[in-house]
Amino acid sequence: DKRTVVGYVMPFVTGAELLKRLTERNYREQQNIGIPDVLKIFQLLHETVTGVHDTDVVIGDFNYLNVLFKFDLQWLMWLIDADSMQWGTYPCIAFTQEFVDPLLCNPRATSLQMTKPHNKTSDWYAFCIMLMRAALYVGPYGGVYKPKNAKQRIAPGARPLKRVTVFDPEVAYPKPAVPYTELPGAVLDFLRETFMHDLREPFPIDLLDEGLWSGKKVQAVAILQPATTVHGTVTTTV
Repeated sequence: DKRTVVGYVMPFVTGAELLKRLTERNYREQQNIGIPDVLKIFQLLHETVTGVHDTDVVIGDFNYLNVLFKFDLQWLMWLIDADSMQWGTYPCIAFTQEFVDPLLCNPRATSLQMTKPHNKTSDWYAFCIMLMRAALYVGPYGGVYKPKNAKQRIAPGARPLKRVTVFDPEVAYPKPAVPYTELPGAVLDFLRETFMHDLREPFPIDLLDEGLWSGKKVQAVAILQPATTVHGTVTTTV
């Protein structure tokens, strides 16, 4: 039956790193990967996510362990684990606690338990988390929540469900992280709206423009490299 999907083929990628490495300060400093490079990688990731969505595919379990990158005369990037992507009548039931959209989860639970299917905007939610972690070395629910009112205490795993973010004044901000006030104002506003007020829309590509980030302290988290060009393609096979 030619209408039955029996598998898929992906090229073998060598010499690449998991996107998670961009969230590790020591690795970034050792490899001289600065914010301009991070922005170029995320520009390429943005292009890839947009291309995947244009084919009516949802990444689903989108996280920094299924994205690879490397520098080979230019920055390159790949999405892997495509077997879990959501397409047509094939749902994605996998999810990663750190990246799943709380709008898809049971709001009465004490941890994130997905009860609704992934969608394109939940992919962009995960994109925002990865970008934030790469820029600041902390995610939206990092830090320690210490409410003055003991009755307001909640389990750490429930913070996304209650929208208790690292932007909350009663959350102790982690000292190793770059202060979020060092983000460009428009980027910070978009992240606040996403994680605090449930904004769900594609991340604006213009917020990844290097000129917007120039002069900010976040630029100094690693030694900067000269600007490079990124190229990428999206290939899907069924």
